[in-house]
Amino acid sequence: MKELLSIHFTIEQSKLVRYAGASGDFNELHTVPQNAIERGHPNVVAHGMYIMGLATNAIKQWFPDLKLTDIKVRFQTAVYPGDKLTIKGHFTKKESNTHGNIEIMDSDGQVKLIGNFEMKD
Repeated sequence: MKELLSIHFTIEQSKLVRYAGASGDFNELHTVPQNAIERGHPNVVAHGMYIMGLATNAIKQWFPDLKLTDIKVRFQTAVYPGDKLTIKGHFTKKESNTHGNIEIMDSDGQVKLIGNFEMKD
């Protein structure tokens, strides 16, 4: 598999607020710090679909001319505002199909998301 250029991203609280508004997901775990703290988190938890969106966006940056036909991800650990994330990927190409894997980890190396994807020409 060939390695893709890493993408770096910092989770910003303001973007999580905007995502909550856009998605309609106002679960207090994602929007109210005190609620998240009472549940054992250090801050609000980033929406899983927001993190998956970062993964999908990275794939489209890596392959702007290909069509994403399949993506499967597994969330590993929570993501919080201020987390500095690195998105890494690898791929192989067979005929008109590109298969790859993706991983998002924080600056401590803790894996947040793993997955795989398929693209077509």
